Amino acid sequence: MYGYWGHRAIIGTLEADDERWVGSFHVVGSTEEIRIDGEAPAPEADPDAPAAEPSPGEKVHAYRDCDFRASNGGSLSDADCLSEESTLELAGMWLKNGVGEPFYLRTASPGAMVDDDYFAAGHSMKTPTHACAPFVEALSLNEHRERASVVYRLSWPCEAQGRESTFEPYLAELEQAPPHRLLWSSPWRGLADRDALNDVSLTFGVFPLSARLELYVGRAIDQFQSPTSSSHNSSDSLSVWAVDLAGRYGSKLDLPTADSGQGGWCIAQSASNDVWLLDLDGDKLPEIVVQSRVSTREDRVGPSGEVECVDGPSTESISAYRLDTTKLEWSALPKPRGLGRARLERGTHIDL
Repeated sequence: MYGYWGHRAIIGTLEADDERWVGSFHVVGSTEEIRIDGEAPAPEADPDAPAAEPSPGEKVHAYRDCDFRASNGGSLSDADCLSEESTLELAGMWLKNGVGEPFYLRTASPGAMVDDDYFAAGHSMKTPTHACAPFVEALSLNEHRERASVVYRLSWPCEAQGRESTFEPYLAELEQAPPHRLLWSSPWRGLADRDALNDVSLTFGVFPLSARLELYVGRAIDQFQSPTSSSHNSSDSLSVWAVDLAGRYGSKLDLPTADSGQGGWCIAQSASNDVWLLDLDGDKLPEIVVQSRVSTREDRVGPSGEVECVDGPSTESISAYRLDTTKLEWSALPKPRGLGRARLERGTHIDL
């Protein structure tokens, strides 16, 4: 299990035997094990209270009230605990010598890497100031040139509204060899709450630009299907960074987002993108070219009163970006002309 104690990252283990929970944890960088034991009974149900109705679009959890005592003299009282399937979680204020600090310990989410070294390395990333250390999960690993590119997902449950917290992915470059010293990191984009019904996926890839330059590409897909209707929406976004083999990293460029959605009987809009690396000016360094298409559908009442689906106008556009190799910064170019499909397909299609 991973988490934080105030602004310190912690790693621990926990055994939950119904209402009796026993475990230990240590602060990253310390060898002192702090043992904890406590009780996590399910709250007593009020027979006169109305049954809780789940909010549309959110998962529902059954939290327990829990209290823990620690071998270092600290305690965790009036906290929340969760035990579901492969998930254990405890959260609250840790009290010691009259001082309270946020405390959080949780199993890694499905799909996250269970690796203490990469967890610890994730805490060396520079992030905005928060009331506690982040809860860090390493989602994917790409090893190349004695470096490790890691996609992390960070959250700060101590600042959550109710039990909801937003998530933010980061891209980090580490040394492959333990303890995986941080070389560079960049925030990526905001994500929905862990308990929203959105299906979110993050992928990462590396594409060559020249003998000494590479393009790092991160793709985020966020999809939502209403649990009460046929309405749905999705977004598909690419973020890119230019990197040279000497270890310099450019700032992030967010490319146009592709999105689609449907509401009502057939009201719908779809925006799709194809992204290419193509040398537009003959200097042997490719530009980024984005071919975008937008189409719509609308509801219309027919002559006999029935609802008809009518295709609206479709549009297509081209945008392009050039790299400043001195600053490793991307900037938008004037709208390219005469770029047909045949010429685009002579470039490299960015597909993750």
